[in-house]
Amino acid sequence: KEEEEEEEEEEEEEEEEEEEEEEEEEEEEEEEEEEEEEEEEEEEEEEEEEEEEEEEEE
Repeated sequence: KEEEEEEEEEEEEEEEEEEEEEEEEEEEEEEEEEEEEEEEEEEEEEEEEEEEEEEEEE
């Protein structure tokens, strides 16, 4: 009987670990997405600045 309990505990631990890993992965993905968005915003700003400069030249 003790063996069975031990096995169950091990399984539970494994499941918890898996869940934690999944959560970490999700967080990483979210961070990546945020970074991408920031980059896009920066690019847009740069483009706008360039356009403004061109207008000034004219």
